[in-house]
Amino acid sequence: MATAAPLEDASHWPAGDDCPTAEFLRVVGGKWKPLIVFHLHGGAVRFGGLRRMLSGITPRTLTRQLRELEEDGLVWRKVYEHVPPHVEYSLTDLGRSLLPVVVAMARWGEDHLRRRGISPITDRVGWPPGLPGVPHSD
Repeated sequence: MATAAPLEDASHWPAGDDCPTAEFLRVVGGKWKPLIVFHLHGGAVRFGGLRRMLSGITPRTLTRQLRELEEDGLVWRKVYEHVPPHVEYSLTDLGRSLLPVVVAMARWGEDHLRRRGISPITDRVGWPPGLPGVPHSD
């Protein structure tokens, strides 16, 4: 068995197609994908609901991000053939496996905002129920 190269020497671990960090960023990197995963934590949400939750996202960008998350197996898209038809999005088991990572990112952001003298929204309204690793008062 080969000995692993020390992480201090990055030249032994280039960020190629087989790099775990590069793969993570390929699948959920960017401005919107972690927020989409966060907002789908509680169950199925319609496209319009996601647009309202994600201030500033265009319909085209939301469609593209949801399509990519679906192609990577993180999001399930269910079409209801009613009149008028509508679509709901929810997390797959693989998508739900990202919630602890997204919560960790949010907690880091919460601390960083405080260091900058900004009160995070979680101080005012709390955390949404159902997130892993987030204690809730009953």
